[in-house]
Order: sequence, then C-alpha cells, then structure tokens
Amino acid sequence: MNESPEIRCLMITSIFPPINGGSAVVYENICRYAPKGSAFVLTCKQDYSTGKQIDNWKVVDNKAPYPINRIELLRPLSHQSKSRLHSLWMLLANDIPLKIKILYQTRQIIRANKINIICINNQ
Repeated sequence: MNESPEIRCLMITSIFPPINGGSAVVYENICRYAPKGSAFVLTCKQDYSTGKQIDNWKVVDNKAPYPINRIELLRPLSHQSKSRLHSLWMLLANDIPLKIKILYQTRQIIRANKINIICINNQ
C-alpha cells in the first residue's frame, strides 16, 4: 500500500503577525492549526513601506508553535522612481540582490526541513 508523504509546507509571506489584518490572521491560523511539524514560515523583520523594524516580532516568534524564519525584507522598500535610469539602478542595486537573498534563505529552509509544498503569499 502506497502512503502519501507527510506534508511539510513553507509559507512565504510579507504579511504575518505581529502585523494586523485579515491576511496575517489567515496565514497565522493556517500555520497554527496545521499538523505539528508541518508548517514553516519565512517572513520579514521590516515593514517594506517604511523600512522600520516591525514591533514585537520576536515576541510573536517565540510564542509560535511552529518555526518562523525572518529576514529583513521579502520585497523591496517602496520608493518612487525618478526616471528610467533610477528604476534600473534600483533593480540592480536593491531588487536583484534581495531576490537572491530570499532564494538562498528559501533553499536553506527547504533542505533543512524537507519541505514539499511552498505557499507564497504576495500582498
């Protein structure tokens, strides 16, 4: 008899408690009520709209019954582009290095925890 593999899901989201809001509550509840050892989170320490550290993220992470990995940002800081040249510079100097960092961190979590599902929540 063929048994289905255990689900090990990595949720990647920039909206996660202690940020308030409907999406954050939904994502947290999915992780909280998932079978033990099946939920993993990759989220951010900073608010992408302000660049400031999210208040109380350490408290939330320490109380969570599932592992939460945080990096500074999961998406570039919000900036108005002044020109096409400025947009290109922002892409090369900020966006691409950030994406490489996210991919590296995601790969580390996948390997360490044998992740077989990835859920990306883009707000």
